[in-house]
Amino acid sequence: MDRSMLGLVLALLGPHAAFVAERLPTRGPDLRGTQIVLVECSKGGVIARIPRRFASFGYDWNRGTFRAVESRVVFAHGARELERCAVDLDDARFRELVRGVRDLGLPTLPLEQPAESEDIYRRDTIVHFVHAGRVWQNQLPGGCDQPGSRVQADDSQRAVFDAVIALLDRTLAEGPRQSASELDRLLLHDWKAGELRAFASAVDDLRRYEDVREQLNLNAACLTPLGEGGCCVAFPYRCDQPVHVSGCDRLPPRAAWNYRVELGERETISVSSKPRLQGPRPSLAQRTAFLAAHPELTEAQRELIREGWIGSGFSEALIRAAWGEPLQRSVSGTSVELSYDRDGLHQGPVLVPLRLYDDCLSLDE
Repeated sequence: MDRSMLGLVLALLGPHAAFVAERLPTRGPDLRGTQIVLVECSKGGVIARIPRRFASFGYDWNRGTFRAVESRVVFAHGARELERCAVDLDDARFRELVRGVRDLGLPTLPLEQPAESEDIYRRDTIVHFVHAGRVWQNQLPGGCDQPGSRVQADDSQRAVFDAVIALLDRTLAEGPRQSASELDRLLLHDWKAGELRAFASAVDDLRRYEDVREQLNLNAACLTPLGEGGCCVAFPYRCDQPVHVSGCDRLPPRAAWNYRVELGERETISVSSKPRLQGPRPSLAQRTAFLAAHPELTEAQRELIREGWIGSGFSEALIRAAWGEPLQRSVSGTSVELSYDRDGLHQGPVLVPLRLYDDCLSLDE
């Protein structure tokens, strides 16, 4: 029903208009742009608190459904590993979760001032809530310099914070839980309404290229504003695993499909570049053959190797199955370092060192 027709109906109804208007459906914000992230930390030391559990609730663009993904830090064989699980959430269940967080009053709670000055909720926990263009996030102090916050939370406000954490934990516990891997990770995006609309338009247009769409990692897309009326949306390939290199941030994707979306009176969308990225060596056929020969692998390990990814806890054999032969291999005591480049697609070699202790890989997340 358009606005003119709605106005005519309300005018004819006269005194009954208010009664009807209260019951007309209203369009709320696109919940695909809503995210909730919970980060529990250990007490830590004088340097910083150390995250021990992550839980993300939001929309999985690769799967086309809302999900909750939890990661727990465990130590096995002397190495730090992440155990992951996921829970599928239908639209109604996710909407109920968001409504619960709002009704409990999380967006109205105070934040420490200045930022990272004090844990005013005394829980060693961060909650990040992105909804309807607004962001609420408390932060924790780190290091020796902790000046204290000018703003404090009282007992009733801490009770609200605890209730939000309990609601998130309850949603995870209700399950059913599934095995998950790094590929299921929901990256945090503080997108504005126009950016979300542009992103959704690009995702919809990818249906024209279904064979390519399955090769892209929609959850890891990057948005670059193009002024007032649009943005560039870059979708990296799933096999192009983002990795850390010592002394710098994660390496950017080697190649990505790029969309240019203009939002105005008439939306326009175009593919500005469509590079083809060869998968990492070994080939998909070789990785599939390796998986067939090793039925003992967990589902999370199988998914990573199938896509040409590596993960924490991988042995040297699993790394070679996913990434192939390293450029260099060195041994020192019980540790082994494997060095890989990015298939020669960068300007000059960029080595990615992977260190294993007792044949167990530990990755920075």
